[in-house]
Order: sequence, then C-alpha cells, then structure tokens
Amino acid sequence: MSRFQTTEGNLIKADETLIVVLVALDPITATFDVDERTFLAVARALADKGKAVVEVGVADDDSYPHKATLDALPTIIDPATGKAQLRATLANPKGSIPPGIFLRVRLKVEPK
Repeated sequence: MSRFQTTEGNLIKADETLIVVLVALDPITATFDVDERTFLAVARALADKGKAVVEVGVADDDSYPHKATLDALPTIIDPATGKAQLRATLANPKGSIPPGIFLRVRLKVEPK
C-alpha cells in the first residue's frame, strides 16, 4: 500500500477521491505501447498459435533478464497515436523491482 492521499478532515467524494493506492509487489505488471505494425504482428502470431516473448530489464541491468507473460491484447488502437497498449505480468518474488520504476521492454514475435 502506498502512502495515504488524504488526511483527517479532507472532504472525500465517492468515486472521485483517491484515498490510497494498492500496490502489488509479486507479480507486477508492465504496460507498454507498440505501433500498429507490431500490434498486428503479435495478434497474427498469437492467432496462429505462435508466441509473443516479453523480456524486461531495469536501468542497471545489462540485458533483459526478467521474463514476462503477455496478458492480453487490447481491442482497439488509439486513433490519435496509432499505438496499442499491451500489458505483461512478471514474477517479482524478492521485490527487487519496486513499483513505479521505469522498465525496458523487449518484445519478440515468434510465429508458429
């Protein structure tokens, strides 16, 4: 759990006021944007029983040592940017990747 966003005496409105943010440490999720071409390649590979391999690294990693699993593909692409937001889940049993940290993501598409 993160720090409280309100203090005693603050006005709280239902469905509007953020009180506290719940933070999961294991597993964690990484969201990242891909362009239309990459989105189509991933969608087609998965539809044909191929794989999308997601690897993650933090700032002081020399490579992408953390393996992640692509959760789901979005149903739309943002028409303003031409990008789709993907989400991957990765294990973090020792809590070595803190919440909110910037991650580098490498996505490999492996057709069947």
